[in-house]
Order: sequence, then C-alpha cells, then structure tokens
Amino acid sequence: MVKNLARHCFFLLCLILAPSIGSAGLNAFPDSDSNNNSNNTNQGNTQNFSNDSDANIDSSGATPKSTDEIVAATKAECAADPASCGVTLSSFLDSTGFGETEPNNHVMGADPMEFGAEYVGQLYSPEDQDWFYITTTEPNQILTVNFNVPGLEDITGWNISVRDSGGNIFSEVYTGFDFAPESLLQTILSRAGTYYVVVKSLKQAQEETRSSDQNGEADLIYEHLPHDYRLAAFIGNSQVTTEPIDVNFFDAEVEPNDFRIEANPLSFSSPLASNVTMVGLLSGTPIPGVPAFEFEKDWFVYETEGNEILSVEFCVRKDCQGSAWQVTVLDENELTLVDMRTDMEKRFDLGIRNPGRYFIRIGVAPRLDEEGGKGSGITYVCAIDPAMPLKDCPNPDERILIVEPPWHQYNFTVTSTQLPPLMNEVSSP
Repeated sequence: MVKNLARHCFFLLCLILAPSIGSAGLNAFPDSDSNNNSNNTNQGNTQNFSNDSDANIDSSGATPKSTDEIVAATKAECAADPASCGVTLSSFLDSTGFGETEPNNHVMGADPMEFGAEYVGQLYSPEDQDWFYITTTEPNQILTVNFNVPGLEDITGWNISVRDSGGNIFSEVYTGFDFAPESLLQTILSRAGTYYVVVKSLKQAQEETRSSDQNGEADLIYEHLPHDYRLAAFIGNSQVTTEPIDVNFFDAEVEPNDFRIEANPLSFSSPLASNVTMVGLLSGTPIPGVPAFEFEKDWFVYETEGNEILSVEFCVRKDCQGSAWQVTVLDENELTLVDMRTDMEKRFDLGIRNPGRYFIRIGVAPRLDEEGGKGSGITYVCAIDPAMPLKDCPNPDERILIVEPPWHQYNFTVTSTQLPPLMNEVSSP
C-alpha cells in the first residue's frame, strides 16, 4: 500500500513540474541557441543597414508621392506652360509646320502661308478645295510651290494653281503626271501683292476650266481622296527687270502640257471674241528621260473649221527682253508648217484652208555660238529645298533650273481672221 501511495505521489509531482521542465528544455543546448541568437542579430543588423534611408524618411514624417500624383502634377505644369514640356503645334502635325483651317473653300476663307513652312491639308471629297494665300513685297519674284503626299508614290488626282486677287490663273499643274512622289509648280509674280494657292481635285478642275481631257482622266476615281497632303511655298528673285505684266489676260497654260497628247486647247472666251492671250512659263523642271538642265516644251492645240488666217504674236502684253523661243506649228499629221525663233520675228501669219486640229509647240531656242554655248548662265536650286545651295544638292535628279538667259516666261496672242467662202464653195446662181 505504501509503495502504491509513493508511486501515485511521484506521478502527481511529475504533472506539477511538467511546464517548468518543458520551458527549461528549450535551453537544453545553450551553445546552439547562442549561435542562433547571434545569427538572428546579424540578420537584423543587415536589414537595418539596407533600410537606413527608409528609416530616415519615416523618421522625418514626410509622406512619399504616389505615381498618380506625380503624373497629375506634371500634366498641370505642361498645361500651364506647354513650351516648357516641348509641346508645339508640330507635335500634332507629323513634323509639319502648320495646318489648314476649314472652311477654306473660297478666297474669303483662305489660310495665310509663310514661305519655307510646310502645311498639312486634306480634301475631304472630290468637290472640296483648299485656298491659301501668300504676300510678296517685291515685283518679279519667282514662286515655287511644292506638293507631296506622305506614304503615296502615285499622287495623281490633285490640281494645284496660283491665282491673283482677280481670280486669274498664273500657273496650274496636275499632280502625278510625271510619276514622281511630289509635284513642283513655278511661276513669276510680276507685281507685289497677295496671291492664292488653290488645291482641288483633278475632276473638279477639269469641270471648271477650259483645259482638255483627251485621256479621260477626269472620269477616274482616285481612291486616295481624301488623304493628307503637304504644301510648301518658296519665294526668290527671278532676275527679271522689265515692267510687270498686265494681269488681265484671258488664260494661262495648264501643266502638264509637255507633250502633244497633253496640249492645252486655245479657245476664245465667247463666239464674238477673235483672239486669245496665253501666258506660260518654260521651267527647268526635269522631264523623265530628259537631262535636268534642259527646258520643258509647252504644247497648245487649236481646232478650226478652216478657211481662216491665224496670227500668232509674242510679247504683246509685255516686252520679253529680247528672249528667244523656238515656235513650231504642226498639223494633225505632224507635218511642220512653221518653225521660227521669236528673237528674229515676233509675229507670223498662217493661212489655214483645211479644217482640223493644229498644234503650237513652244520651247527655248537653241543657243547661238556667239551667246556662249549651251549651259552658260545656268542657275540651279534644290527641289527638296529651293533655298539650299547647289553644293549641298549632289543628286542631279533633285536639281531645279530657275533662271537661264533668255528669260523663260512668255505671253502670246492668237488672232483668228475668217475669210470669205472659197470660190468653189459658192453656189451657182
């Protein structure tokens, strides 16, 4: 019995002392425990070292800004001063200087243009047209207009013209006729003042002007209209010293008219009119297959019922400074009827008996030996930038001939004189 009581007391004592034994058991291996504590201390020191800056920030009491707050603050600063953030109008115009403002479909709504700046525009339909205006302060300035369409190699479908305040067309071009990625238009502005550059669709231009459409191009549908285009104007001295031309002429040539099939028609303004005056410009714009230093040729076509005298007179509206053009008249069968230089004779009369179409071709007369030979006095600029010196334009295909004596803007008047009926056509009594 005593043994049993002692056994029970022993078990009771173990139960009472169990928590203390378990607690002491945690430190049963003091060396190992000290190592663990040392490692923990080192780790804590390392973490504290790497976070010293955070500890400093936290101890300062400052609250870090969130990304949204920083973006909002930056936007507010840019809105208050866009230039400080490098935000300009060109940022939204694809590296273009300026853009058109609609509506600008009429002379009264024309947008101003600065020389040397590129403008962006768009024709929203074949019936849309864009008007711009430039201002010159000196007479006899030569205007160069550059037209291109980013991303398109074929820019057929637009019509570009230069007009005075009275609506007279000084120069006109159909884009894309030479299969180039850009079109250039050049003309001499004889008087100081305001002039207009008009961009419209080819179809609309054909319907509004008296230009021929022998190839039926006006009936084509150009899928890239509407499309953004780029337009730039450059001004320079033409080296012309004569009096300004009378701007009240009837018509002007329409480019392209460099070949017979593109000939501009000569038509009188009304059935009562007996003459028509044309103004043209023989520029040095390169023609496919022709060296860049040679001038283009302008073609005109006259349709007659026959039995008349056709008089062609040069430099009627303005003295042409003795400039020389080569004038050739051909019939429908390409038979040469007249071939003359205008510096030797400025007027010729041609008797036309048979009805049909007759062609007048105008080009720069070949230089005479005593004039220094071909190529003397040539002045070039770069097509990519007419203000750029020639030495910075090594590619001959990019060179544009500006001035070469003789002066290359011409004007001529065609007069028709009807003759009495032929004797063999008179009815017998």
